[in-house]
Amino acid sequence: SSDLIEQQPGLGAIEKLCAIFAAQSRVEQQEQALVDDLHRPENRELHDQINMETIKAIGPILANVIKQGCHEEIFDVPDPLSTVQFLLAGSQMIFDRDAFDWTPEELIARHEAMILLIERGLGATPGSISLIEQALNHEIQRSIS
Repeated sequence: SSDLIEQQPGLGAIEKLCAIFAAQSRVEQQEQALVDDLHRPENRELHDQINMETIKAIGPILANVIKQGCHEEIFDVPDPLSTVQFLLAGSQMIFDRDAFDWTPEELIARHEAMILLIERGLGATPGSISLIEQALNHEIQRSIS
């Protein structure tokens, strides 16, 4: 799980972030029926509550990885937890398949904007989060296929 990845010695911050995103994706794929049920209109309130709880649960884990990245001088962010929570909330909303009816082209454009926001929000050097971008690219391709 994500907290075990975060505690993994020997992994750099970028590798940990990629592993956490991959683990979250696997859970979503394994629980696809549940995810589909959550996206039904009558479950909107429950869906929103789960999104909030996800931000509360995964935010501190990701913030610790971001702090590690700051020590590795990959990131430069004064408040990792608040930054991560904003990024999570924004991505959960903008990529919610029921909130918007994006065309594949629009979804790709939002994804590219999200990568830029992550990079800037974390104070990363342009292009330095390419591994994270590749992991997120995989998610976008999966969602539009």
